[in-house]
Amino acid sequence: MPDEQMRQAARASARRLLSRREHSAYELVHKLHQRGYALTLVEAIVAELAREGWVSDARYAAALVYERRSRGYGPLRIRAELSQHGVEAALVESHLRCDDAEWIRLAQRCCVRRFGDPANASLKERERRFRFLLNRGFTREQIRKALQGIGARTNDRSCTIE
Repeated sequence: MPDEQMRQAARASARRLLSRREHSAYELVHKLHQRGYALTLVEAIVAELAREGWVSDARYAAALVYERRSRGYGPLRIRAELSQHGVEAALVESHLRCDDAEWIRLAQRCCVRRFGDPANASLKERERRFRFLLNRGFTREQIRKALQGIGARTNDRSCTIE
């Protein structure tokens, strides 16, 4: 295939990918390269699409943070996923910036939605809830406060686990 045709095909493929959902520049380069396009060509096309506004790591980070938070994931997990997709650390931190209290409320909602009323929860059950929230990407401190808050709301009980 001649160079110009290859370039047009790679660009069309990139735009198709971007029309479905946001992608980070790193992720888009990787996907196009996997489809058999030369790495130098792919990098040039992605840079061109970024200049035109088709690719934006900031927009990708905002969309991913919004989607993951709405599904009940914590900051550690979201941060790891963004890093894995090649988003710069400074950009990641700017999108994850919010009160610790907001993350605690999210952890509480997630826990109550998953397990229901925590009244009369045994130690084993509280440990299970702790592990669940830990796997969702919340910090130990956020989980501790979230479980204490849930316990305080029901029967004024503390749910601390360390």
